[in-house]
Amino acid sequence: GLLLALLMDSKRRGPMATRDDVKKLASKLGISQEFMTALSRVESGKQAYVNDRVIIRFEPHWFRNQSAAQALGILGKRKPTANEKEQHGVIVLLPGMKAATGDEGLRRSTAGGISGQQEREYKALAEAASYFEDAAYRSTSFGIGQIMGFNARAAGYKTAKGMYEAFQDGGAEEQWMGVLHFIEANGGMLRAARNLDFKTFATLYNGDPTDRYANLLSKTYSDVASA
Repeated sequence: GLLLALLMDSKRRGPMATRDDVKKLASKLGISQEFMTALSRVESGKQAYVNDRVIIRFEPHWFRNQSAAQALGILGKRKPTANEKEQHGVIVLLPGMKAATGDEGLRRSTAGGISGQQEREYKALAEAASYFEDAAYRSTSFGIGQIMGFNARAAGYKTAKGMYEAFQDGGAEEQWMGVLHFIEANGGMLRAARNLDFKTFATLYNGDPTDRYANLLSKTYSDVASA
């Protein structure tokens, strides 16, 4: 079934982009190699793949939101209301998660620690996709920079699943091109990356309203730059 399709032959082919492509685009955008290294350490532990599969992170609170939107035919158009999420949203928990209903109860920590948990991430994605495939892929982050599926268009892909497939087939280079295009698409995010404005970047890239992600990225950047 769907889980088997997700877990079967996933050897990556490509690359669709080259290291030179990545270096040229990063240089054009004014984003340093040190910043890129720090970002990838925070988001994925610098891993593009685990056991030849794109490293992913399924977000249950986003799937509740996106599944309600797909059920109502408003996916990508507007956010469902609290009542609409209550009525139409589907809750898919990762193995080991406690049962919850509200968004806060379904929310996971903001970064890191997923490389050893890929089996459960893919199982949750497969279960979610069995209900609403588009919503499932939009509710999952992918690759070395952990770009959320609902940001696929900003990263240069038509759909969230299309981004996943490009990341699977294209190597780390294709994943980095997606990250850089995503940053480029948001002027504020691009300026923050150039200027090492970690707080602004954290808010725009990760969505974390606290200082946790910004502080982690800042410290990681300092470690990388001083190495």
